[in-house]
Amino acid sequence: MQKFYFFLSMIIIVLSLIWLLYFRKNGLEFTLVICAMMIAIVNILTLIWITNKRKKP
Repeated sequence: MQKFYFFLSMIIIVLSLIWLLYFRKNGLEFTLVICAMMIAIVNILTLIWITNKRKKP
């Protein structure tokens, strides 16, 4: 299940970067894309932290 969420977060980050590169960069859409990217990054960091915490005895 963690791999699914990791993959989903990576897709969100990639789509956000594509949007930032090719579409207009102002207004509410820009704010929502930045927020989605930050949430995806926090999600990936949390998954890495949980995985590392489980590996330790």
